[in-house]
Amino acid sequence: MNDLPERERRAFLKLLPASAVGAALAGRTTGAIGAAPEIATDLPLAWSELPTDGARTRPLDASRIERGDAAFHRLGARLRLHGLFPSAHLWAYTGLGGFDLEVIYDPERDLRQFAWCCENRHAANVSAGLSLRVPVLPGRGLNLAGAIRDRDGRREAFHLNLSTGTEPGQAKLRRGLYLAALAPGRRIDWRAYRLDTDLAGNGMHQLYRRDAEPLLDNLAPFPYLAFTIDHDRA
Repeated sequence: MNDLPERERRAFLKLLPASAVGAALAGRTTGAIGAAPEIATDLPLAWSELPTDGARTRPLDASRIERGDAAFHRLGARLRLHGLFPSAHLWAYTGLGGFDLEVIYDPERDLRQFAWCCENRHAANVSAGLSLRVPVLPGRGLNLAGAIRDRDGRREAFHLNLSTGTEPGQAKLRRGLYLAALAPGRRIDWRAYRLDTDLAGNGMHQLYRRDAEPLLDNLAPFPYLAFTIDHDRA
């Protein structure tokens, strides 16, 4: 994988806040075999309508959706994972060491299946996108989990729960595109960004500052995982 030109690399790094991935995980507990179970942190999560090519939309905080879609219990759910954005080339220069994603099939027994990962060593190594059926459980909704790692070995476990109900402040499960910011403990004002979708090209889902030109300097200054969820029998 070829490196970006030095000019573009420097321009992107200027966007990063002091609390980029490495700093965000500093001081957090590192998971280890035999250690007490990790406390999972929720990630900032945004939602948008199912994208169409060339669309420009405003993402919505998923916890502000009033009601989830109970039809997922009857029709099933299919998750399509598009990858890590804004670009694996760009994030190879940051403190992100790795990212793992799992699907939880039974929360009571903590039964989960590995689904996707990325490793940031000398160059970014990112799993291909995937499509799989995922469970939507009565009273528990859809559950994803995993961990973010920095280059010093610190890790932060995370959990994403999408509800089909009406609980205030809880992220809801609806047909659409989700963006999970790899920024544990950080509040993100999703209203400050615009989502540009290029399905005809390379499937990019790029967040830019609202009303700004689609330039490198205007990209959202944090990495995020993009995935769509739809009815399995849509």
